[in-house]
Amino acid sequence: MKKVTIAILIIFCFTTAIFICGCSEQNNNTGKTVTMTAKEHLDDIETIYATDEIIKNFNSLDEGDTLIIQDTILNINYDDATDRTIIVFVSTEGDLSDSMKFEFEGKLTDSFYNDEQVRITVKIKHVEFSYQNISYDMELYEEQWVNEEYFNSYRYKPLPQSCITKI
Repeated sequence: MKKVTIAILIIFCFTTAIFICGCSEQNNNTGKTVTMTAKEHLDDIETIYATDEIIKNFNSLDEGDTLIIQDTILNINYDDATDRTIIVFVSTEGDLSDSMKFEFEGKLTDSFYNDEQVRITVKIKHVEFSYQNISYDMELYEEQWVNEEYFNSYRYKPLPQSCITKI
């Protein structure tokens, strides 16, 4: 009887250990992957400006999620002075208020063109900090975040070229 009790106890401990490891692995999940157009992503952004705080959140995205933006380039330009490529997407023709702009490191105008379909892949990051008596609570692209000091001086760094591909 003693051997049976010990065997049951060992099986119980082993099963519990497997269950706990499985649960902790689920908690380390890197998030979901969401695909949107630039317009859908623009509509998903909620920004609140108050006198002492700025809150920027994505309604359908959370920290750790992967966002894939698939859309057609409206305009692509290279800025030689800053060594950045600016790509603009617009959903409503002629309505630039409906546009979304992305900046990339380096020159992309030899590889990407107006009216070309592309995919931009980024990871969502959540940051909270204070600067000049303003509290920031923001979701942003992990690839654009350096640290608070960089943000306070330059805002976001350009996306790496590895984030964009042709469809």
